Amino acid sequence: MSFKISVNTIQLVSACIIVLWFNASCFAFIGDHILAIIKFGIVALWFVCAMIQKKTFLISYIKLCFPLLIFVFLIILSSFFGIYQYFYSYFMTYFYIIVICALFVFYFQFGSLKDCKTIIVVFLIDFCIKTIRTYILLLTNPIIVRALSTSSNLKNSLLDGAKYVGIGNYSWCYQLTFISLLVFAYFDTHKGTVSSIIKWLIIGFIAAVLFSAQIAMALLMLVIFVFLYLGFANSLNKYRVVSMIICIILIILFYFNAKEILSKIISLADTHLAERFENLLYALTNNDTSEGDIGVRMKLYKISLDYFIQSPIWGSFGNRTFGFHSTFLDLLGAYGILGFLGIFGLLSPINNNYIRKTLLMYKFPLLILLISFIFFSVTNVSIWCDTYLVVCLIIPLGLKALTLSVNEASLGDF
Repeated sequence: MSFKISVNTIQLVSACIIVLWFNASCFAFIGDHILAIIKFGIVALWFVCAMIQKKTFLISYIKLCFPLLIFVFLIILSSFFGIYQYFYSYFMTYFYIIVICALFVFYFQFGSLKDCKTIIVVFLIDFCIKTIRTYILLLTNPIIVRALSTSSNLKNSLLDGAKYVGIGNYSWCYQLTFISLLVFAYFDTHKGTVSSIIKWLIIGFIAAVLFSAQIAMALLMLVIFVFLYLGFANSLNKYRVVSMIICIILIILFYFNAKEILSKIISLADTHLAERFENLLYALTNNDTSEGDIGVRMKLYKISLDYFIQSPIWGSFGNRTFGFHSTFLDLLGAYGILGFLGIFGLLSPINNNYIRKTLLMYKFPLLILLISFIFFSVTNVSIWCDTYLVVCLIIPLGLKALTLSVNEASLGDF
């Protein structure tokens, strides 16, 4: 009795391994013990299978990702001129990103519903394991997420040299925030009282985890997502007008009572989260953004902008990495106008005509995803591969799977 494995199966298994590798949860326990040549070999195997499966894949990939591929070439080119700072800091990150973009192109344009569901389920199981493990640790060690997001020396100091594997860090918090968009889309498609209860339980759990992790901006982005969905999403909801009115009233109340609300949050928050909100409260109270974390960010943003203004064509051509606090501004400072290739390339999976036409049913969550990722990239470092994996692969595939499922159900009813 012969046993044959199809090219599609090999490719799908390879894709799942890549997703687990980039998500750095369960795979982190064995990742360091696997030779790099094996991991990169799996990527190469996936590409070979993709080109065998779909002859037009490579053309579609180059067409969509052309700006990003050219920008990666620029990073390599700058290293040939002896300019290594940006290359050493980000080259591997951009390698992971072009792989994620390849997965997106293949499975979003050519993948079946089964393929999409398989990748999403594998990711969600892995992600839930990381989230639960991290939350349990947060209950006993509230600084662990922040500590894991710092430099090696500071990390060892804060954690007394303890090693943690497969635990969420700063980028994982933003994974949680962006995943909430998929949660809203899924449970708005599967209507009912039970679905609504489950939806808000999941959103409440995400909020609790982010509050415990003390990452202020991730928490604020989640709150904004909730308001946007309550007030403006789901045009078929018969209570939409009422929801919009309530949300507008709540926004107005927050605007006029922001200081009191922030003061209450500060009284409930742990030290680091309280400090962030105190900085925000100070900025609102004194109309001054020069102090605290906000002040530091503004100075770092200004360094990148000043360098871009001084050398708008080339920037530093990769000779500086700047403040590591704004992906888009750092790109402009490091490569001048050429940095826009990187910006457009990073946005290409969620900002192209094909995805907009395919996801007409979910144009609102797609718009929120695009705007929020731009905001995130301007105000923070956004190119952590696990965060980018969620934004540019998992959420688009999830929305595609929902679209295909709805269409199949409609055909079944017909």
